[in-house]
Amino acid sequence: MQYMLLFLVLFLCSTLQVLISMKQNRQINFTLKDLQKHTNGHLGVGIGRAKFNAGRGFMLMVVTDKLGQIIDIREMKGMTSLATFHRISNLIGRNVQESYSMLRHQKERLAFEQAIKHINVEREKAKLPSLAIS
Repeated sequence: MQYMLLFLVLFLCSTLQVLISMKQNRQINFTLKDLQKHTNGHLGVGIGRAKFNAGRGFMLMVVTDKLGQIIDIREMKGMTSLATFHRISNLIGRNVQESYSMLRHQKERLAFEQAIKHINVEREKAKLPSLAIS
C-alpha cells in the first residue's frame, strides 16, 4: 500500500511537470510569434545557461531594425518552468553596442551575443552589414 501511494505521488509530480512545461512552451511560441510581427526587422534568440544546467536559466529574444536599433527585446529568467517573458524597456530604441554595455550579468551577455549572431545571419541574407558588439 505504501509503495502504491509513493508511485501515485511520483506519477502526479511528473504529470504536473509535463503540464507546466507545455504551458511554458506555449508561452515561448506565443512570444516568438508576437515578435515576428515586426516585419521591418530581424529576430534573434539567445540562451544563457548555467554550468551543468543547474541554477537560473536565461532566454532573450531581440528584434532589431535595419539600422541596428533594438525595436523590441524580451527576457525570461528563472529556475522553474513558471518563469515568464518581460520586456526590457530601457534597451528599446538603443543601438546594439550600447545595449550590450548595459547588460550586467554574464548569462545576459552570452544570450545577447547569441541573439545578435542569429540576427547577423539574417542581415547577411538581406545584404546588410553585420552588427558588431564591442
